[in-house]
Formats: sequence, C-alpha cells, structure tokens
Amino acid sequence: MRQAPIDASPLCPRRRQIAHGASLALAALGWAAPALSQPASAPRSPASDIAAMARGAQARLPHRLSDEATVVAVRAEGAEFVSEISVSVTFDSVERLRTLFQGVDQRRACDTGANFERIVLQLGGTLRNIYTDPAGRRFETRVSACP
Repeated sequence: MRQAPIDASPLCPRRRQIAHGASLALAALGWAAPALSQPASAPRSPASDIAAMARGAQARLPHRLSDEATVVAVRAEGAEFVSEISVSVTFDSVERLRTLFQGVDQRRACDTGANFERIVLQLGGTLRNIYTDPAGRRFETRVSACP
C-alpha cells in the first residue's frame, strides 16, 4: 500500500512525529557506550572508540524507533558514527525535512546532557544520520559540534 507524501509544512503532525522518532535514533543506540571499556594499556583514539560503539550497536539492529522509522545499519567511518534510518513514508520535500531533522539531531546531541550523542562529540567524532524513504530518496544530517 502506497502512503501519501509527508506534508513538510511546519505544523504537519505526522512530520513532527517522524522527526521525534528519528531524533531517538542515536539515543536508542546509547546502550553501545559500554563497549568502550578497553585495557588501560590499549591505545585509544576517537576513531577506535567510535568503532567500538558501532560494533556494540550492530548486534541490536534493526531497531524500530517509531511506526515510521527504523535504524537499519550503523557503522564507524573514521571518527564518524553513521546511522542509516529507513522511514516508511515518502518525503514531499527532502530539503525541508533535512533542515528540520538537522535541527532535531543537533538539539538531541547538544541539549540533553550526558548522552550517547554527546559522548561521540566529546570524543571528537561526528554524528551522521542517513534517512531513506520507500522511493529511495535520501538525505543526511551531520552534527560535529555544539554551538
């Protein structure tokens, strides 16, 4: 069954619901943080710590965030933690949704205290979320620092 495109206007409740669910993407993966424990003698770097977090998160995928969003893959690319999120609705305006989700992802990483996202940023890493709709349209958000 084909779903109607999401209205990307600022007041669209469905769009807000998807953005909220997607903002939980990295929070839902917060259980991966304990994977950082290494022997004191082991060399540490942001890239190796973020890779350990990604390995810990992969065992718990796919992870359903909401009725519309599911984290389907995570990986580390150097010091970047990448989450691929599949959404079950079609985007009507990829650019407006990217702008909305960029703000949601930035607030999630910077405004909620000590959380998974903040740990990645404190390690010197970047958070990248890749969102894909059923038609294969994609957009990305990146957070590398807090204002």
